[in-house]
Parts: sequence; C-alpha cells; structure tokens
Amino acid sequence: MTYTPDFRSSWAKIEWAKPYRDALDREPIDFFSVEGNEIGLRAEYDPKSGYHLFRINTMPDRHIMRWAMILGDFVHNLRGALDHMVWQLALHECNGDTPKKPTRVQFPITDTPELFRKSNNLNEIAPAHRAIIERHQPYHGWYGGRLHPFVQLRELSNVDKHRAISPVLCANGDMLIYSEAFEGALLNVEFTAGIGTPLESGAILARGTTTPPIHKHDVEVAGEATPFITLPDTPGSWVSLVPTIDEIAASVANVIREFEPLP
Repeated sequence: MTYTPDFRSSWAKIEWAKPYRDALDREPIDFFSVEGNEIGLRAEYDPKSGYHLFRINTMPDRHIMRWAMILGDFVHNLRGALDHMVWQLALHECNGDTPKKPTRVQFPITDTPELFRKSNNLNEIAPAHRAIIERHQPYHGWYGGRLHPFVQLRELSNVDKHRAISPVLCANGDMLIYSEAFEGALLNVEFTAGIGTPLESGAILARGTTTPPIHKHDVEVAGEATPFITLPDTPGSWVSLVPTIDEIAASVANVIREFEPLP
C-alpha cells in the first residue's frame, strides 16, 4: 500500500503562527497610541551651525525586543511547516519508511538554479515533487524588485537561530516638534531623516532655527516621532512588517496546497 502524506502538522504550524502575526499587528498600534509611549525628541543647540538638532531621546527598547521575539516565533513555525511538508514527501517516496538520511530532509531555499541542483535536501523525494518545489524557489523572482518571501523567511529564521534576535525596526513615519518649547519664537524646521529611516537612540531626525535666535543648549522635551514597524529588505530599503509576514505565510500555504491532492 502506498503511503499517504499527512500534511496536518504543516497546517498546524501555520495556524499556530497566526496569533504571533496578530500580536505584531496589534501590539505596536496599541502601545504607541498611549500617551507617554511616544519616541521622544530633545533639542541640542549647536553653536557652530546655529541650529537646534532634534535627537531621539527615548526608545521603547524593551518592547522592540518583545516584538522581535514574537517575530522569531512566527518565522520558526512557518519554516517548520515547509520542512514538515518535505518530510511527508520523503515518507511518500519511501512508502512510509524512514528516509536513509533523515537529517538532510529539508525544504531548500536557494538563490540560483545551480545551488538548487547542488542541494541534497530533496534526494529522497520524487523527481516530480522536486520540480514543484523548484518552481517556488526565490530565483524565479518576486514583484517590485523586493526580496522573495522565502528569502525573508530564510534570513529571519537563520539570524534568529544562529546570530542574534532579529531586529524589528521602528522606522520614522512622522515627527511633531513642540514649538511652545521655544518660548514663542518662530521655529523653522528642516527634517533631515525621511520616511523609512530607522530610528535609534541618539539619531538626529531634524534641525531648526528660531526667529529671533534662541541660544539654548538643551530642550529636553522638544518633540516626538511617530513610528511604524518595518523589516529590512533590499540594501537601504525597508518594508512594512505585517504585509511582509502575510506574504510569507501565503507563500508557504501555496506550496503545501500543491501537494494536497497526493493519494
């Protein structure tokens, strides 16, 4: 009797990832909507240039770490869903017996056709099934010149497992300068950091002059930055977190669905 693949564990991992996705969608909005949780700016007077420099004074580092941990849990479940699927395909090819080299059975995520051919992760599954997995490899491209969802999945998973907790960047969405902090003077502000700029403690986001000049060295509470949560994408660019992880989940589910008609 031919072994019938059982993809229930793959679907269970996708389902288990959903609460982490929902937390990443909800928690930052809830957190930054509370007064006092803003990313604060202080102004430092630079006597050489005559500008007040608006520098990040407070960052919610503990919460950013929490969101990074949640992201790690999300990506590990999605990565595991793909590996569980390949394991079932190997059992199907081996008619239910354990594959000869079980530790090598894994869903490959490769950047070139040559690397895919060299991969030994699929040696124990049927050629027709390898061909389906090959069609989903990142080197076939992704729209808009962005990273393929499986590349994002691979990089997020590898960094979290082997190097450090994956950063979830708070990127600058908007800034508010408190003009009343400058004693009624007319404030002329030039924003030096555009939308998408990663935020970190000490970063200068704007500079400004006053009319008449106010030579104050410090304004401790001078403004706030409104963030949105992003992930690094191609060099020098960032993408919104939740739409990106939704694309990852959809891409994983699409691969598994291709194999569900197997007897």
